[in-house]
Amino acid sequence: MRKIMGAFVTAIAGEHYHRADYYEYGLQRLERFRDFTNRLQTFQEYNSPAYALITILELSKLRTESVSQQVKAISDEMLGLCWKMVAEHYHPGLQQWCGPYSRSYSTLLKPETASFLQLVTEGMAFFLPWEQLSYSPEWFGSGIRCPEAYLPYFRETQTHTVREIFYRDDKKGFEKTAHAYMMPQYALGSFTREIMWNQCRSLIAYLDNGGRAAYIHLRVLKNGYDYSSALLTSAQHEGDVIGGLQFFTNGGDTHYWIRRAALSKRKICAYALRLADIWMIWNASWFSRIK
Repeated sequence: MRKIMGAFVTAIAGEHYHRADYYEYGLQRLERFRDFTNRLQTFQEYNSPAYALITILELSKLRTESVSQQVKAISDEMLGLCWKMVAEHYHPGLQQWCGPYSRSYSTLLKPETASFLQLVTEGMAFFLPWEQLSYSPEWFGSGIRCPEAYLPYFRETQTHTVREIFYRDDKKGFEKTAHAYMMPQYALGSFTREIMWNQCRSLIAYLDNGGRAAYIHLRVLKNGYDYSSALLTSAQHEGDVIGGLQFFTNGGDTHYWIRRAALSKRKICAYALRLADIWMIWNASWFSRIK
C-alpha cells in the first residue's frame, strides 16, 4: 500500500509543479509495485477486504488525477487484477466477500465495505437503501467503479474454483496456494499452508442460515485468543478439505513475531488450548441440502 500511496503523492506533485524528478520517482515506485505484483498475478495482502479497498481507491485516484498515459496504463492493469480478486470471491446469494484471507479484520462484511461495493457496482451488489449507505468523502471524485467485465460476478453465483499461488520464496523453493470453491449454496476457502493468526482466515466456509449468512471458521485458541504459532497445512478439492495442525517452537503468541518462544521446552504454557469455536447458529439440515 505504501508504494501506491507514495507513487500517488510524488507523481501527481511532479505533474502539478512540473518537477520531472518527482514524477519519475513516483512512476518508478508504481512500476516496482506492478512488477512485484505481476510475479504471482495477485497481491501480497491476499484477498484482504481492508487492503483491497485501499488499493482500488488509491489506484483509481491515481488514474483519475494523473495526465500521464504510463501512469494510467499501470493503474488500469493493477485495478484489473484487484477487481478480479474481489469479484471471484464475492458470493451474491450470501452477500459476502468470501475467503480465504491473509488479512481480515471482520469475518462478515462490514457496513462500510458493503456500501463501497454497492456504490462501485452501481447497485449490482445491493445491501441497503441508497440513503442508508455509509459514504466516505475520500470516495468523491476518485473514479472508483467496478469494470464491466466483473459485474456479472456480483449478479448471480456461478459454481467456480479459484486457485492461486499467493506467496513464493524462490530461494527456499516454497509456495503457498489459496483455494476457494464457490457454489450457490455455500463457499469454502483454504490455504495450503498458513498460520492461525487472528487476522488470517486460513480455513473458512460461508453458508445460508435461513436467509442470513453464517460462517464456520477453524481457529486455534490459546487462553481464549487466536494462537499464532499454530500452522495449518491443508489440501482442498472443491467442497472437501483435508489438513493437519502443527506448532512452531520459535513463533509468537498472539502475534506471529511478537512475544516469541511460544513453546517452552516443547510445551505450550496455557490454561486452555482448544480448536476454536464455530461462531454461528445453523440448521442441521444444511448438510442434507448441500449433498
